[in-house]
Amino acid sequence: HVETLENPANDAKAMEEKLRALGFDVYAGTDLSLADFRQLSGRFQEEAKSASAALIYYSGHGFQFQGQNFVVPIDASLKSKEAIETETIKLNDLIANVQSRDRQVLVFLDACRNNPLPAAQRKDNGLAQVATDNNVFVAFATQPGNISYDGRSNLSPFTKSLLDYMSGERQSISDLMIAVRNNVEKMTLGQQTPWDQSSLKKQFYFNPGAAGASG
Repeated sequence: HVETLENPANDAKAMEEKLRALGFDVYAGTDLSLADFRQLSGRFQEEAKSASAALIYYSGHGFQFQGQNFVVPIDASLKSKEAIETETIKLNDLIANVQSRDRQVLVFLDACRNNPLPAAQRKDNGLAQVATDNNVFVAFATQPGNISYDGRSNLSPFTKSLLDYMSGERQSISDLMIAVRNNVEKMTLGQQTPWDQSSLKKQFYFNPGAAGASG
């Protein structure tokens, strides 16, 4: 019911392969309906109970409305304000469902390539800052309120940059995002700047190597 995006399925599949290679148990889905999205997130939520770290990656349509961020299943029509609550997934709910004092939660949002809401319902572009508890890291494909790019290749600039740098040995997530940010700015000629916010209580390493950090 909204504009088709070329790269999200490619992004998701490539990220799935990368995370499996890095040792993650992955619960993946592409082109999900609302029911399928809820079923998948329920499985993920249950399995995350025993995890020291949980990662949420989303590529596709996303938007903010009244200060909340929403991601869009393929069967959402978004023809009214009321439909936003009943046809989409609230990002804060996805995060809250896996939050724990002793678990690091990492969120990567390659969304907001455009605003899928009807023109009469649009107020702010992009995504809003996320209100979270402790031990959560959130990375946005671009700065709050801005539109990101789908990309001219088969991957978006943000996801491609993540994939290029995630395997760096002994690289903290903070250093990863600096590398990603610089690369995305270069790829988009300065028009897109990845953004992050963190309340992590210790550094996270996708590839700790000799550093011995948990990942």
